[in-house]
Amino acid sequence: MTEETSLGGVPLSKLSLAELVNAQQGAQALADRYESRVLAIADEINRRVSPTATNGLQHQGKDYGTITFESGGLKFRGTARKEVKWNSESLRAIAASLPWSRVVELFKIEFSVPEKSYAAVIDPDLLAKLDAARTTKIGAMKVSYVGDDV
Repeated sequence: MTEETSLGGVPLSKLSLAELVNAQQGAQALADRYESRVLAIADEINRRVSPTATNGLQHQGKDYGTITFESGGLKFRGTARKEVKWNSESLRAIAASLPWSRVVELFKIEFSVPEKSYAAVIDPDLLAKLDAARTTKIGAMKVSYVGDDV
C-alpha cells in the first residue's frame, strides 16, 4: 500500500466520504503552499540567470532558441521561443484577393461554428448539413466537494 492509495495505513477505499473530503482538503492546502513556494523559487532563479541566457543567445547571433550555460558554478538550460502572431483581418483580405486553390495551399484553415450561431439556424437544409459536420463529446464527470449543507 502506498501513500497515494492509503491514509495513515488505511486504504482510501475504506474511508468515509467525510474522511476523504477532509484528507483531500488538507492535501490540497499542502500542495498549494508548496506549489506557490516552488513557483516563487523558480521565478527568482529565472530572474537571476535569464540575463545570462539572453546574452548567450545574442552572442550566438540569435534572438530565440535554447542555450545551455553556467552561472554560479551550476549548469542551466534556457529557452526563448519565437512567437508569431498574425493579424486575422489582414490575412482575410489577402486570402480574398487570391484564387481558392492558392488560399488552401497557403493558409491553415479550420472552420467551426459558435454554438450560439448554430442554435440560431432555422433553415432545415443548412441545419442538416451542419449536423452532419458536428460532433458532440461529453467530457468525464468531475466532482468536487462544495459544503456540508445538503
